[in-house]
Amino acid sequence: MTIGTGLGSCFLESGRLVKTRADVPSDGWLYATPYKNSMADDYISRRGVLQLAPRFGFEDARLDVRDLALLADGGDAAALRLFHRFGERMAEILAQPLLRYRPESIVLGGQISKSAHLFAPAFRQKLAESGTHGVVRVGRDTLTSTLLGIYRFMTETTFLTGENVDAKH
Repeated sequence: MTIGTGLGSCFLESGRLVKTRADVPSDGWLYATPYKNSMADDYISRRGVLQLAPRFGFEDARLDVRDLALLADGGDAAALRLFHRFGERMAEILAQPLLRYRPESIVLGGQISKSAHLFAPAFRQKLAESGTHGVVRVGRDTLTSTLLGIYRFMTETTFLTGENVDAKH
């Protein structure tokens, strides 16, 4: 899963993308998972963290996720509680689709995953309470992982024909 401006996801099994199966959401996308009167993308994203911020006393519109993470890393109790709640809410939203799939591991990437040390413990705990016991890991290099994932997807689909496009001109 990538957590940033929105929620990105895919399901892999033995190195292969799984997009259509009873235990996998359509196309492997978790962003549309229903939650409250909306969807996961509105809550597991930058918008989700910023939407939680006023509940913990952060009304300053100039604060972004990075600022809140810096406060939490500095020991600010309210910021720590905010990220803890973000992790719990992630688990509340994703527990059912993950429970159906039963992943061995859940890999977090994206800009917000740089703050995973602040929310992943609560995410892990709530997932375990729901019966999902996959190991939660954080990717080291989101950009490289994203580019490799796109390359692999493109080379394994019928999108690329192998033709030399320049030869036609």
